[in-house]
Amino acid sequence: MPHDARIAPEKYYALYPPEKVTLSKNFMPEHPFDNGELRVHDELLAAHPRTREAMRQHLADYYAVCSQIDDEVGRELDIVQERGGAGTPSLYFPATTGWPWAGGTVRWANRICMSMSNRR
Repeated sequence: MPHDARIAPEKYYALYPPEKVTLSKNFMPEHPFDNGELRVHDELLAAHPRTREAMRQHLADYYAVCSQIDDEVGRELDIVQERGGAGTPSLYFPATTGWPWAGGTVRWANRICMSMSNRR
């Protein structure tokens, strides 16, 4: 799904005012232990410790891009149907498990396989 940079048309950002975005109940301003990669690449996209306001903004941006992707896929499916596409098309989306911070943690990079981004 979305990756840096999270850029979408303004109409999608308007769907998710950051002040209305809910953070997971397990939100933490700092990662609970130092794995040696807390200040690299994606982890530098926001200041440490993480603030609720910053996390709401990043999550709102993420949701906006997800909504744009959803609309674009729908548009493509409409075109297939309009052109007489045979049967039901199969869509395949190779992806990671999503951003761990969307599940409430403060880590932004998916460098290891963890199920934390799949839980809410």
